Order: sequence, then C-alpha cells, then structure tokens
Amino acid sequence: MAVWRHVYVGESQAQAEDDLAATLDHTRRHMLGARTAHNPADYRVDPAVLNPFNDPRVSDDEAVRYSLGTGRSAARRRASPSKSRSSAGPASTTCCAG
Repeated sequence: MAVWRHVYVGESQAQAEDDLAATLDHTRRHMLGARTAHNPADYRVDPAVLNPFNDPRVSDDEAVRYSLGTGRSAARRRASPSKSRSSAGPASTTCCAG
C-alpha cells in the first residue's frame, strides 16, 4: 500500500481505516527505529516539539489514533465515495487522516 498524505482508498470504510492504521503503525515503527539507529547517542529532541505520532514515549496504538484523528484542518477522518480511482470500483471508500 502507498500512503500519500494519509489518504487510502478501500472497499469499505472499515477496511480503509484498518489498512491505513496498519500502514501508519509500520511507518511509525520504521521512523522511530531509524532515528534510534542513526542519531548519535547524545542527540536529544525537546519533548515540547514532539506530537504523539513522533514521540517514542507514546504507545503505538495511541500514536496511530492521534494520526487518524488529526488533519490539516483540525480535522477529522472523512469518508466519501471515490470517483477518481477507476480501479477501486464504485463501492470504494476513501479514508483520510492527518
């Protein structure tokens, strides 16, 4: 699955949310692991500039919920029929977050 700006098209709202949540979880684990592996041992980030998605002290479940629940317009998750992706079919649903 490819995620661009946390938009994913699925066959149902539940599938779109589940697939997007799994991808966000994978992305977060990769991001935090890369930071641990590649940042110098003495590198520190001010906790005030972290959000729950990029804060390693926050659980994965809470971080994914945060990402799904926020967006550029203070936003909320939205679902709408997709007409732009012909391969997704007429019953597809778009799940958007962050």
